[in-house]
Amino acid sequence: MAIETLNSMEFPESSGIERGVFVPPECRSAGFDDEYDLRTFIYDAFFVPRKQAICIICPKLYQFDTVIKHGKFTANGQQLKPKVKLRKGNSDEIWLPCNAPPESLRIQIGSFDHETTVGIQDNETFRGLWCAVLKSKDNDLVWIKDWVNYHVKVHGLNGLVFFDNGSEQYSLEELHSALISISGLEKVRVLSAPFRFGPITLSPYRHITKFLQAGLLNIARVRYLQSAAAVLNVDIDELVSPSLNGSIFQSAENSPLGYVSFSGRWRYPDISVKQQFRHKDHILESSDGFCQARKYCVCPSGPLRHFYWNTHTVRAPFLWGASIDRIISSSRMVYWHCRKITTHWKSQRGVPPTNQLTDSPETKQVFDRVF
Repeated sequence: MAIETLNSMEFPESSGIERGVFVPPECRSAGFDDEYDLRTFIYDAFFVPRKQAICIICPKLYQFDTVIKHGKFTANGQQLKPKVKLRKGNSDEIWLPCNAPPESLRIQIGSFDHETTVGIQDNETFRGLWCAVLKSKDNDLVWIKDWVNYHVKVHGLNGLVFFDNGSEQYSLEELHSALISISGLEKVRVLSAPFRFGPITLSPYRHITKFLQAGLLNIARVRYLQSAAAVLNVDIDELVSPSLNGSIFQSAENSPLGYVSFSGRWRYPDISVKQQFRHKDHILESSDGFCQARKYCVCPSGPLRHFYWNTHTVRAPFLWGASIDRIISSSRMVYWHCRKITTHWKSQRGVPPTNQLTDSPETKQVFDRVF
């Protein structure tokens, strides 16, 4: 149970059923067609006992609306009527009222007839824990262990939902073994999620092709972390600075809405010293090293329990997708964005010349203590 494969489904090319593309050719990056997810319909399907329904987390439906309108969904020998919850984010939810947990879900439309397995919501594994969600592909296991170890020691992290996006440098078993070896990490769930992340596109279409990260966050939200005390969302190259409240999780629990968000600051290594870097090498800063993108920590059972988790914020469905960060003041905490903790999958990350960088005593002090 500690290593799982999501209950996914995609339409084969022969079906002729596609999501559709809403980005004009002039705004598409090189390799767009190879990176765009045209056919995945379901990331994960699982039964939610409290709602007596199957929840399907999927990429943005777009033209798959046709499947919802004209397809036939069957489980436990009964035809189910789908209810779509469209969010102002990059993934959607489909709910199918169902009176008992099914082993599988059958989907028929036209000549297409497919059966997919159905999991079940887990409300117990991470109950009361301080958790994080990570998505990763081929990041060095040393980096992953350093990231987890840092947040265990500095913030009290003790639960982790880890989505592996099709890593080829190591097996899921090797990844799981690395994670469970970390002292203080009580519960770990490794999930295989070998889907396309989405291509880079030009403005104003920059964010409408990247479905995966939001989809995985909301699988974690609905299926695994409903009973967690608080959940942190930052990436493998981002370390949350120490909190005045003891930990980022306590900061979220102490906030009126059970939520804190924070921006980042770039941290750099001295590239004249070596080329293979770890988080602990990132003790230099620059005067313009501000990261606008925000990250957050949220209490899943708190006042924002019905909110949708997006990459950089939570969004309120009843406020037409508005970011909660526009409604409440955000925390003054920061995350340290480690420039050379990267596989360069998105872009080549350069580092400013040494004479443009200065020591960051605060970061060095924390890293010396942790690493």
